[in-house]
Amino acid sequence: MRPLIGLLAFGTLAALFLLPERSYGALPPSYGGRIVLPSLGTPRDPRSDLPENALEQSLASLVHDTLYVVDSAGRARPHLAAGMPEYLDGRVRIRLRRGARTQAGEELVAHDIYRVLRTVTYDAHPFLAGFTQDNGRVQARELDRYTIEIDLDRRFDVAQRLAALPLAIRIGAGTARGRGRGTGPFVSRPRDGSLELIQFRGAPRGAPRLTSLSIVDTASRQEEVRAFELGEHHVSFHGASLYRQNTRARSLRLPGGAVTLIGSSPRGVDSLRSIDGLLDRRRLARVGLAPSAELRPGHRPQGGARGTIPNPLRIQVDEHDILQVELLRAIRAQLDARRVTVDQVARGESADLRIARVVSPLLDDDAAWIASASLQARNRELAESAMVPGIADAELQRISQSLPMIVLGRAQIEMHYRRSIRGLRVDAMGRLRFDRAHFARGDQAAEDES
Repeated sequence: MRPLIGLLAFGTLAALFLLPERSYGALPPSYGGRIVLPSLGTPRDPRSDLPENALEQSLASLVHDTLYVVDSAGRARPHLAAGMPEYLDGRVRIRLRRGARTQAGEELVAHDIYRVLRTVTYDAHPFLAGFTQDNGRVQARELDRYTIEIDLDRRFDVAQRLAALPLAIRIGAGTARGRGRGTGPFVSRPRDGSLELIQFRGAPRGAPRLTSLSIVDTASRQEEVRAFELGEHHVSFHGASLYRQNTRARSLRLPGGAVTLIGSSPRGVDSLRSIDGLLDRRRLARVGLAPSAELRPGHRPQGGARGTIPNPLRIQVDEHDILQVELLRAIRAQLDARRVTVDQVARGESADLRIARVVSPLLDDDAAWIASASLQARNRELAESAMVPGIADAELQRISQSLPMIVLGRAQIEMHYRRSIRGLRVDAMGRLRFDRAHFARGDQAAEDES
């Protein structure tokens, strides 16, 4: 008996020596704190149906979840859905995860999905192409509390389509209940001239570690970078330092989308081809654009018929978007050499052209890019045509060429952020994710007081 006990004791001691060495320097992620970041345009309640830039698209995805998401391999996988869609004869069946709650504290059920599909916004409607509709309303039905069926015109990748942000879950949107609650990890709180995203503790995929995000307006590139250097902002989109290399900063790149010049009046549309022939896109690279005239490879909008350029030429910009303001100055300098006067016009005023960013809810989907550009050009008919499942490449090319816009280039966004921030990432759909972001524990107390 004693030899057996001794053998067991020796085995236990040996096992202890074989355990991996404990790391005393590794601490679990901290909770709490607020990140302050500058906006890329007018700070507003982030729209999931037609975001105006890459940051707004990212923020909208933090407020409004989708039934499916696209992974790094480009495949859709369940998010709020319990599994992949089940294809039946002329319809598809989707089951929901049980226990998911909305930001109003109510359980997410099939009736909510039914209402979302039946009451999508004007700008989201083209993404319903392929679903059977009657007078513009999707034909769907609730089978039970957690199961819904949707009728199809034809079979297509429903999960991929339902991963598109315009079809995100917005409970009560367009009703007396307000702008619509989501199920995402943050709740949107628009303020006067700024935006707050507040932690949602009941998020289906777990509460975020941060208490809040504050999105603030900045007047210029220099002001934004200075605020980052002085520690007033945690993020900068326009550089890490004004005068020297900032060794305290990390960086991430995110897809900035296309920057376009869109016709706002008949004579503006007809002037686009003439303007296109005068602009040197290589000189626009100085303000942060990668030279390109295409929305996607092989898809170049042509504008309208070649016409006379109005003089003065009135171009509308978002005065809170630093890139748009600097781009207008660069265009003005080029056209001034051709004796064309360019006037800056504020939003809400009549203009010949306007500068707009185009971002797509599906990063590698040509049709989604062209539909998003069509919506920015305020042409829903073209957007719906682009999103028809199985559309031929030649037809998609025809739609892109007929858009009343020209592409000035592609925005290059490099985001600099403090080294004390951990867990920031860009997901497979090109969106900046703050849901697992947190501060290093040594910096937590100071950040809670900021």
